[in-house]
Amino acid sequence: MPLYITVNPRETEVLQCLATGMCVQDTADYLAISNKTVNAHKRSAMHKLHFRRNQELHKWFLQGGAVSLAQRPEKKGTEVKHAVNSTADRVLR
Repeated sequence: MPLYITVNPRETEVLQCLATGMCVQDTADYLAISNKTVNAHKRSAMHKLHFRRNQELHKWFLQGGAVSLAQRPEKKGTEVKHAVNSTADRVLR
C-alpha cells in the first residue's frame, strides 16, 4: 500500500474547479474537455482520496488540499475564467 496519494495535475485542475462551485459543464468548457472526461477525472481523484461525497471535496479544498486557482495560468478569451476567479476569491476569504 502506498504511503502517499498521487492525484495527477489534470485531476487536480478538475477538483479545483468543482470545489469552487463550477458545474461539470463549466469545468469542461474552461478546461476544453468533455463532460464525460470531467466526470472520469473527478471519479478517479475522489477514489484516490477516499472521498464519497462532494462535501468532502469542498472541505479538502478549504483546508488547503489544492493549490489556489489564482496560481493557475489564465486562459485568454474565456468568460468562465472570471467566474472561477471571483468564486475562488469568495471561497478563500
